[in-house]
Amino acid sequence: MRTDAEIKELFARYTDANVTKRGDGVWVVHGDMNFSRKGLNELPFKGIDYEVMGFFRCDDNQLITLNGGPRMVEGEFWCFSNLLTTLEGAPKVVTGCYDCRHNQLTTLEGSPRGVVGHFRCSDNQITSLEGSPQVVRGHFECCNNRLTRLEGAPREVSGNFWCENNNLTALNEAPQVVGGNFHVSNWDGNTIHSNPLLSLQGCPNQIGGDLHICNCYLTDFKGISNNIEGRILCSGNPFGLLDGLPEGYESKLCDFMGMPLTLNLLRNADIKHTGISF
Repeated sequence: MRTDAEIKELFARYTDANVTKRGDGVWVVHGDMNFSRKGLNELPFKGIDYEVMGFFRCDDNQLITLNGGPRMVEGEFWCFSNLLTTLEGAPKVVTGCYDCRHNQLTTLEGSPRGVVGHFRCSDNQITSLEGSPQVVRGHFECCNNRLTRLEGAPREVSGNFWCENNNLTALNEAPQVVGGNFHVSNWDGNTIHSNPLLSLQGCPNQIGGDLHICNCYLTDFKGISNNIEGRILCSGNPFGLLDGLPEGYESKLCDFMGMPLTLNLLRNADIKHTGISF
């Protein structure tokens, strides 16, 4: 077992911040810790209980585990671009941005229950959002994964919610409240990235920005929220009916660039329609 002097010396190798030990035995780093691009396959603090009062960066390494990480980060936590298959060992409290993109995660178990900043888990192999933070005060990004449903997603996201480039056919279990845009699709300037969405059932009850549902397989608007502050970007769908679209929402319909659309479609599901793509 390391002595206190040895632990302080270990911290001194990796941070210039002042490090103290509390009465409960937890070490406190009064500043930042940056392990970015150090060629690490593990963190050097296994078995040490500590908190960081600044940012903690261990991105762009070859980490296969977060064991040896801090229990709390009073700032941003970046562990993106590693070889992680699990978030076990990650901090339970993060007050800034939490970024675990570009790993090999299949689950979000081990995430904090709430994040004050953004939560980014795109570009993994995640099949379920179970274990994700339930309240995110910034943006939530889960693009480019293997999701077939949104079960386990945060209840509330204050910023934007991005979930394009998955295998979603419906929106069941989506957040109830999204303060910004809700992206089932996204145009990056060259390509529209989307989902094979067949239904809007489960759409968030409240969307403070735009709803992006371009290039899906939607034939009507059943299940859409009647509380969307912004536009509905919906081109590239084989719509045949306006069924489900709230009265007065026709003016919100736009193409993938946000330009207004005029649709002369019916609201009567009993009338046969061949459908159109636009």
